[in-house]
Amino acid sequence: MGTPVTSPNNYTLTNVAVSDTGMYRLLVGPALSSLSSITCVPASNSKMLNVNPSPSVSITGNTSDCSGNSVVLASPPSVGTPGYTCSWSGPNNFTSTISNPSITNATTAATGTYSLTVTDTKSCTATASTAITVNQTPVVAAISGPNGGCAGSTIQLSSSTSGGSWTSSNTSVATVDNTG
Repeated sequence: MGTPVTSPNNYTLTNVAVSDTGMYRLLVGPALSSLSSITCVPASNSKMLNVNPSPSVSITGNTSDCSGNSVVLASPPSVGTPGYTCSWSGPNNFTSTISNPSITNATTAATGTYSLTVTDTKSCTATASTAITVNQTPVVAAISGPNGGCAGSTIQLSSSTSGGSWTSSNTSVATVDNTG
């Protein structure tokens, strides 16, 4: 429930809630005691106040991906009054007005904070943001070495690519570690 603040000409509700919806009246009489008097009828005016629920929104999706993939932002709004509009902003001059945008073939320039403002049909708003990291997809140099060999021999495969991990499709035949 909102907290009322009164002054001679204003009645201000701060931090309003949906429960503050109702009829508000201004009673005026010759003296404060006359407002409850049965002999001196006060003058009044009223105003119906409707407090609408604000929408709620969160951003879902991958927060880290590799370049060349799509960055997909999802934002299922809830609460509020349906008929939502979305306004996205982000790095590299990204903007969108659809609720679930994507950036195809993303580059590292897509790394940063994405912000969303959702507005419902009653002009109530909600905001959310998320940080996305787009890592450079590694480039793997060609693997050199023989295509085969004799049973019982040693076969050395190599690549000039640093880091990573060697794997084999047939682990029962070959044990491969990160040294090759």
